[in-house]
Amino acid sequence: MKPVLECVPAAMARHYRLIMGGEDGEFWEHGEIKGAGAGCGLRATYGRPKSELAPVITKLCTNPEMVTVWRHLRRAFAKLELIDWETGFFQYVLMALYDRSPWDYATPGEREDSHADITKKLNELVALLRKFELDHPVWNLMRPLEFEAAIKRHFYTGFTPAYSEPGGIEGRREPSLFLCGNRPYVSEVLERLRQRIAEERVHERALVQKNSSPHGPEYLIVTRRLGVYFTRFLGSPQYGTVRKLVWVLLGVDVSMATVRDTVGKSPCDKEGIFYMPESTPCD
Repeated sequence: MKPVLECVPAAMARHYRLIMGGEDGEFWEHGEIKGAGAGCGLRATYGRPKSELAPVITKLCTNPEMVTVWRHLRRAFAKLELIDWETGFFQYVLMALYDRSPWDYATPGEREDSHADITKKLNELVALLRKFELDHPVWNLMRPLEFEAAIKRHFYTGFTPAYSEPGGIEGRREPSLFLCGNRPYVSEVLERLRQRIAEERVHERALVQKNSSPHGPEYLIVTRRLGVYFTRFLGSPQYGTVRKLVWVLLGVDVSMATVRDTVGKSPCDKEGIFYMPESTPCD
């Protein structure tokens, strides 16, 4: 089926053509190039396989219910002078549909137990590494390509310029595994991880605190994520638009009151996806 809705934004139509005519392709994995065509294809462009992309873009570009949705979104984003919003919107829809973790499907009690178990095992592992002298500096376990990629990602790394200068450290232009100063050991990094896990308490951030909806956790997650997205960019949850998107994407037909109740009971944006943590206080 071809995209026939005249209200489909141009960017979405381009996504449709690219996805429906494209293939997964190859992509970078673990710091190494996999295959001659690495960096090409849908995985490289969207970070997802065609099996996930095609159903979503087809629904967005061919379902008649989307006519009013696109018209409304165009007006709403134009009113706020937000341009080039279509690609970001598509990525958020994909995230709402597919990004999941084990926390999303566990009960509050199971989350607490898992959090405590992970913390305990990290402590035990740190003690064992040190007791049996199996600890190593972290840098010694990194592959050269992984280290190079890390330097490129972190623009404020202090030693980056030294590597890019001719005749720099060890007389090389490219990064090496040489580092001056203290080298953190695996056990130290694991201790930092345990502390961060204890402070961030990610297990409490799930949008499904308790699956009380007859429509299931997928409905709750998608509805709340869309509501948070529209609140972030358009200033309100856009309940009517969320209702239509839930019908188009999930085939779940609910009333406006149900959508309003679902979004209203969302535990704020504890996932920290659309807001900086300090800008959106949560109970």
